[in-house]
Amino acid sequence: MSVPSVASLRRCPTSPDSVPHFSGIRSCGGIDHMVHAMSLLEHMLRNLEMPRSRNERMPTRTWSTLVFSCGAVIYTLVLAALAARTSLWVDEVLQLLGTRDELTITGVLRWVMLNPGGVPLGYLTQRAFIQALGYSVLTARLPSILFTVLACLTVAVMCRQLGLRSGKIAAMLLATSPLVFRYGFEARPYGQALFLSIGTTVIFLWLQKRPNWRRLGVYTAAIAMGLYTQPFSVFTPIAHVVSMLFSRGASKRAVTASVSWTIRTISAVLLGALLFLPWILAAYPHWRTSIATSKYAFCLELSLVSVILREGCGSYIIASLLMVAAVTALRRRNMPRGATLLLIAMTLMPVAGALIADAVAGYFFAARQLLFMLPPLAILASEGISELYKMRTSWGTAMFIGILAASVHQDIRMVHKPREDWRAAAASIHRAIEPNGCVVTAPAEWAPLYEFFEPDLKVHRCGSALGSTETIVLAITPYTTGEDVRRALASIAQAGFENSVAEEAVGSTRLRTFHR
Repeated sequence: MSVPSVASLRRCPTSPDSVPHFSGIRSCGGIDHMVHAMSLLEHMLRNLEMPRSRNERMPTRTWSTLVFSCGAVIYTLVLAALAARTSLWVDEVLQLLGTRDELTITGVLRWVMLNPGGVPLGYLTQRAFIQALGYSVLTARLPSILFTVLACLTVAVMCRQLGLRSGKIAAMLLATSPLVFRYGFEARPYGQALFLSIGTTVIFLWLQKRPNWRRLGVYTAAIAMGLYTQPFSVFTPIAHVVSMLFSRGASKRAVTASVSWTIRTISAVLLGALLFLPWILAAYPHWRTSIATSKYAFCLELSLVSVILREGCGSYIIASLLMVAAVTALRRRNMPRGATLLLIAMTLMPVAGALIADAVAGYFFAARQLLFMLPPLAILASEGISELYKMRTSWGTAMFIGILAASVHQDIRMVHKPREDWRAAAASIHRAIEPNGCVVTAPAEWAPLYEFFEPDLKVHRCGSALGSTETIVLAITPYTTGEDVRRALASIAQAGFENSVAEEAVGSTRLRTFHR
């Protein structure tokens, strides 16, 4: 997260010895520039994680903390800037239709139930921010920003609890991971769910260190909060249980303290799931109806491997580098066995659990469901980078640069991709129908997405009586099927509107204007 600025790279120090302290690069071009750039990043790795002599340890640790803190601030500002400037996409608008426009908590809960897999805690958090600060795109996305930053910082805490020294590197890898970065500035609950997933693991490790009933209660509450934010977060505590069982069978010096507390921990997971049962019973009929009407389907095919590697990790290159680094970490002889089992279980269980859950529910497999595998994978990769660095400095540096550069490259590509812009489309519709026109949305149930930005469009929906209407605007969403378009065109033709102005594309919405 703490990448040196372009300005710092252009400053030339008085001597090469100043490179470790980020005062700049002496050479200003050619091979010297590349050599000093590599040296800069090597020293950054060393300052972040590698041990120094006893006399140098405290200043280095202070410098490392300062650089890491500055990186966290910069990362937060980048997310905030993108949140304020980028347009909302369809799932964000659908969520905000409940959190901004519903007047009561009961209304919000009813709206959440209509979404397949929808759970209330993320919606209620967003609603609280909007009511406290007023609505804007930034305030709607503010919970995601805060929870994503907290999730990355909490990964460093988790590393320390596991007895690993690469916490800052793991936080940087997680922060720049394309999937985490994407949901870090979108008005969806995945940043909050990611934080709760990592936080649950931190509480689990805290519980294992000194088991007592109070900590067990906190652990149970964290599991329930995770379920009420994103149901697939339950695969993280399931991974905890799996690691405990295998740890006890593999070694007497396992993470768990006793058989009795192992059973109680498993009971805590079951109790957390039981607390989620009332919502399941209330919402599941709505979920089934929504899945059936939306024609969602689960398909078990080889393309799922591509989704896991390319979309879950960000790209095939990132996936390959992460796996090489993770395997390097697992080959370490001094890697704590309890930590190894826990991280492997936490990486694999969310993938297997998501596939099984989607197959049972008949829901399509989406990359966002893989979000919970990324923290343990980032930790394993960071440990692999540290191990490579010990073997040969250039290897660890190259691996760190490779993963970070590939991730940032994908982040930049994602930001510059064309986005849906429902606000711009709604404004264009509003201008086109004035002063005496109406709008037809294909299909009609998508009209609220435009009315969210232009409430006046509600009174300009084309009804059955079109005698006084001179203009009709047909809005074709990015998700409209050909059959929906044909039905809409047929109804417009029956009303006597035959001539269409050339089609206009605005924010991924296609607009056709018809006159009598």
